[in-house]
Amino acid sequence: MTRKIIFLLFLWTVIFQTPTFAATHKDLELWTLTTLADLMVMLLIMGFVLHLADRYFSYTLHSFRVRMSGEHWGMIFLIVRDGALILSFLFGLILINPDIMGDIKLAVPFLPLGTVVLGAALLVKMGWDVASNRKADVLFTSLLFLAVLLEYFGFTFVMEAAPSEWLKQVAPFWGSLRAMRSNVNPHLAIVTFWVVFPMIVALFLGMLGVWIFKKVPAPPEKHVPKTN
Repeated sequence: MTRKIIFLLFLWTVIFQTPTFAATHKDLELWTLTTLADLMVMLLIMGFVLHLADRYFSYTLHSFRVRMSGEHWGMIFLIVRDGALILSFLFGLILINPDIMGDIKLAVPFLPLGTVVLGAALLVKMGWDVASNRKADVLFTSLLFLAVLLEYFGFTFVMEAAPSEWLKQVAPFWGSLRAMRSNVNPHLAIVTFWVVFPMIVALFLGMLGVWIFKKVPAPPEKHVPKTN
């Protein structure tokens, strides 16, 4: 038994503690985090577009001849539309981390601020019925549009800016934007973190307050016909 334990410890030391494995593990971590950042922007844009297409989709549902089919499509539409925004917000929260900001290129302050604005939009949707409240609908859509603008600008013009090989051939504008990457400008990254972190705490407190104090309307009572 002791020999087996020693042998397993030897394998652990040789295989998992080698520099090659450590480098591969770090590369996999960086690839995963970068993929999360890309998915965050993609899901936000998809959720925004689906919210804009809500009226068109509601109109299209009336063309279904089978009512059950329309109900199923409506449920799938709502899950994808709102789920995309929630996942984008969660991915953004994961990436707002000083260690992660130092490892991968995140557009600061655009992506963290976009996550906060998206959280504010979700807070509005939690607190009010945006489908029936015109002011809440306008506020929600405006915040969602601002979040898309911030994250898409940061993704396109900072994270995926013109490569360094082009800097001599393109305008200096791109070079200044490349300097706003979190792994290139640690001072800007840490300042962004300390500005955004209290906003995230405030969002959580707001969501908790909505969950505690918002009154959920009771379902309508079913009318049972009297029988003689």
